[in-house]
Amino acid sequence: HAQWLDGLDRVRENILAAHAWSLRAPDACERSYRLVYAIRHYWFLRGLLELGHRVTVDTIANGSAAGADIPRSRALWVGGQLAAWMARYGEARAYLDDSLAIARAKGDQRMVAGILHILALASIGEGDIVAARSQCLETLSIAQELGDERRLAMAHNGLGHLSRLEGDLDEAERSYRVA
Repeated sequence: HAQWLDGLDRVRENILAAHAWSLRAPDACERSYRLVYAIRHYWFLRGLLELGHRVTVDTIANGSAAGADIPRSRALWVGGQLAAWMARYGEARAYLDDSLAIARAKGDQRMVAGILHILALASIGEGDIVAARSQCLETLSIAQELGDERRLAMAHNGLGHLSRLEGDLDEAERSYRVA
């Protein structure tokens, strides 16, 4: 990871220039969507949430909801994820709801599970524990169907967090141990 991060640090201005160019290119939406999805971890790992958020929101705003496909769903998911990490839960929910609608329409269950996981975080931030639990349980169900161990761990971790918030530490421990 260190080499990857160092390399991206060196070319950050080029990434921003590519982003600006992609907003004007003939196939702008597709390229911009792919760019924000490809570098989403960089913003978080370098503590550049504001910059990543701005780039992602520019990309989303430049695109059309009429072209609702998986690349747009991913860009919306990145926007929702960054907003949730920045405690902008209402904004996160809006992006994530749009992303979820596209992923469901396209039948991309892995994407649905990933979106629901972050949507649960936004729901917790807004104090909606019931919605968060429902989102975690749906993530768990999808992960079990897919045999996706990573998403299973995410779902159990989310359920453990909810149990902890509700004061049920025994159940939280059970969920965390499964994760």
